[in-house]
Amino acid sequence: MDRKLIAQEYFVLATDVNGNMPVMRKDESNAGRVAAGVMDLLLNGIITMERKKIAVRKALPGEFGCMISLYEYLNEKPRTINKLMSDYLVSTSRRINQLKTAIGESI
Repeated sequence: MDRKLIAQEYFVLATDVNGNMPVMRKDESNAGRVAAGVMDLLLNGIITMERKKIAVRKALPGEFGCMISLYEYLNEKPRTINKLMSDYLVSTSRRINQLKTAIGESI
């Protein structure tokens, strides 16, 4: 079996057999998904983090297709990790739902 992205592995671990997240830990699970996506991009040199700022350094490879919404968000301008989490978890559910759907469909 090929190793999946961290975000894909986290998705499998955080959801039930129907792809639903437990209601009791929804916020923590969503934060974990965003953090896993950032780690995938960071570990593969697609983004860098310097002094709490996240910046895109290279194009998104094809095997990271499920991360396109996160990548495009980060590519708009350098952001802090606090701003990223706030925008994904507090402001609207659109961003987190796009990421969640893309990861789920990629599995």
